[in-house]
Amino acid sequence: MTSYVCKFPDGKAGAGLFVLRLSVAGYTINAADTTQAADTSTLLVQLCVAMLTLVLLLGGMTRSVALLCGAALVLGPETVSAPLMVTGAVGSALALLLLGPGAFSLDARLHGRRVIHLRTDSSNQVDE
Repeated sequence: MTSYVCKFPDGKAGAGLFVLRLSVAGYTINAADTTQAADTSTLLVQLCVAMLTLVLLLGGMTRSVALLCGAALVLGPETVSAPLMVTGAVGSALALLLLGPGAFSLDARLHGRRVIHLRTDSSNQVDE
């Protein structure tokens, strides 16, 4: 018995995964938006989070980036002020980590389905 598992679902499931990527990226950008003084370390953290969210929006290395975004959400300043929002955001990042990017992503374009055409060589065939 064979089973078919789609690594990059399309259609409604793919659109849902795209929306999930958008929401995790929005939560992550919101968590990185600090109102503290703009020192070098804060700007560096914000730049790293901006790069993470851009890669997440494009759908590149989605599972790894979702893990990093989840960590950024847990360690961000919003954790203390809005724990329920952070719980939902971390749950969304965890769901994205487990489900993958979907068909509307860079990962699907790079590592998605490929069609391989096999052709037989006529010189190797035996005539009967």
